[in-house]
Amino acid sequence: MTDCGATSNTRHQIGACDSRTEKPADYRKLRRIKAMRWLAGLAEEMAHILLSLFLNAEDKLTFVFFLRQPVNRFTDLICHSGNRTRRMAMLRLSKRFTLTLGAVLALALSPMIQAQTGTRLALVQVNQQALYFTQITQGAQAAAKAAGAELVVFNANDNPSAQNDAIEAYIQDKVDAILVCAIDVNGIKPAVSAAAQAGIPVVAIDAVIDGDNAVQVGVDNREAARQIGQYTGEYINRELAGKASIGVVGALGSYVQNLRLDGFREGLAKTASQAKIVNTVDGNNVQDTAQAAAENLLTANPELQIIYATGEPALIGSVAASVSQGAGERVRIFGWDLSSQAVQGLDDGSVAVVVQQNTQAMGKTAVESALSLLAGKTVAREQSIPVTLVTKANLAPYRAEFK
Repeated sequence: MTDCGATSNTRHQIGACDSRTEKPADYRKLRRIKAMRWLAGLAEEMAHILLSLFLNAEDKLTFVFFLRQPVNRFTDLICHSGNRTRRMAMLRLSKRFTLTLGAVLALALSPMIQAQTGTRLALVQVNQQALYFTQITQGAQAAAKAAGAELVVFNANDNPSAQNDAIEAYIQDKVDAILVCAIDVNGIKPAVSAAAQAGIPVVAIDAVIDGDNAVQVGVDNREAARQIGQYTGEYINRELAGKASIGVVGALGSYVQNLRLDGFREGLAKTASQAKIVNTVDGNNVQDTAQAAAENLLTANPELQIIYATGEPALIGSVAASVSQGAGERVRIFGWDLSSQAVQGLDDGSVAVVVQQNTQAMGKTAVESALSLLAGKTVAREQSIPVTLVTKANLAPYRAEFK
């Protein structure tokens, strides 16, 4: 029976059998190669992590590719040089190269690192499709820029859980203040409380959280809805002899839009008690969904005379549904938030009135409130932004914005 150490020739052919086996002649060179490759890989990973904080993906990849070429070239030259003197010279050159590159990186990145130490605000948004929310974001961005603060924006794409996750991430990131347009005002309360406990003030925009948020900025949605409800009732009394069948295109998962429905009912009941809401459909705060829901509403209720739309997607969808169903002559639309489609509807008479909010003022006020809190100033908890009921008669100032 042959054992591991049968002959030196066998041992040489099959490699090491124990720790006493002689190493191949190029073993040390292979170890050098492995070590240098490992160090180069580590340097590249560190560069990825560092650069990801300051560069976009394309620029980062370009830089790392640039970095990788000389590192790999030095590694090859060092590890495969058979001349010890030459190898040591290359190691010294590599060290100088690395130190120089590190110094260049430090100088290049130091302004960006310094910028990161300024005031950092985070805005957790509902979505960036509806003009209503994009205008809030624009107002916030303009105010932050004017104040020299950094504002990062998270788009939750109508997902309440994503908003919670974003707030938790911003807490870990140690932003100075968080602004949020909440989708689910109850579900978001634990995340808002966690931010407050971490010493991060939260400013709620639009949706009323009524939790540990420091400030509430926005419209009194219920009161504004009462106003449009009363206006609708007056229209019914004047044009329809006090009686009307009304359909609602809402967003039943939205706390704010449910408030707008409740307030509308209250205002309507005060002025036109014989008007009836015959059906409510869910547009889910998505334009295409709202259009399909409004089309179904019109088809199922041929006697319908009025549609009340509780938000921008619902209003745009209702206008489109009225056109597709040929209902423009018999149905009048009342709703929230101007758009080019709503302006067209006001012009052609299919839309009677639109509640217009000063959305950019909401974003601006939210940022200014957050900065005042961070400066140690006293800020009123309720920051109310007024609304305007826009009809064809007072539409002119808004035309340029909604071409």
